[in-house]
Amino acid sequence: MKRTAEFVLSLIGVILGTLGWFWLPVSALIYLAIPDFTSFGSFIYFLIYAIIDIPVLVFNWIGTFKLKKHPAGWGFYFLATGILFLNVFSIIVAGMLLGRQQAAEISAPAAPLNNTLPNEQA
Repeated sequence: MKRTAEFVLSLIGVILGTLGWFWLPVSALIYLAIPDFTSFGSFIYFLIYAIIDIPVLVFNWIGTFKLKKHPAGWGFYFLATGILFLNVFSIIVAGMLLGRQQAAEISAPAAPLNNTLPNEQA
């Protein structure tokens, strides 16, 4: 099954997440330069988040291109990381679309059973 909508949404999400990751150290340095007591430790938060986000971004890039082989697993991963990190909305939408299509494939009606026995003749 072609999953172009999920692929495009996850690709957009990964690109936006990567751009957001590049913005994290810049914003941490901006907060560090502001002499304000209320934002004193904010740069540490941004740097820790940037370090934690590196493996997530790597798995997001891998998952985007392996999406067609294992849609259920990567759909759950995209949904979980989209909810936990909340930096890119399209990752959440791609995960929900993958989960919805996987559920539709599972709940598809089976072929009707033929109730006649092989030795029975009409």
